[in-house]
Amino acid sequence: MEVLEDSRCPEGATCIWEGQCKVKILITDKGDTPSEMEILFNSKYKIKEVTTKQGSSVKFHQLTPYPNVDDEGKRAYALLVSEN
Repeated sequence: MEVLEDSRCPEGATCIWEGQCKVKILITDKGDTPSEMEILFNSKYKIKEVTTKQGSSVKFHQLTPYPNVDDEGKRAYALLVSEN
C-alpha cells in the first residue's frame, strides 16, 4: 500500500473542505496476476467496496491514523480491509 494523498481535514481544525485521501494497493485474487488499484476516501467513515476479477468482494473501511492538528505530518498508515 502506498498513500498517494492525504488532505483530510485534521481533527481539531476547522476546514471549509473535508479533504480526501488516496491509496494505491495491489490486489491478488485466487492466483491471478496482481492488479493495481487506487482507492479514494472522501469521508472519514465511508466504506469503499471493490469487486475483483474473480468476483470476490473486498471492503476498504478507513485509512488510519486520521490526521490531527498536533501531528508532525509523518505517519505509519494502516488500511482496514475486510473480505466478503
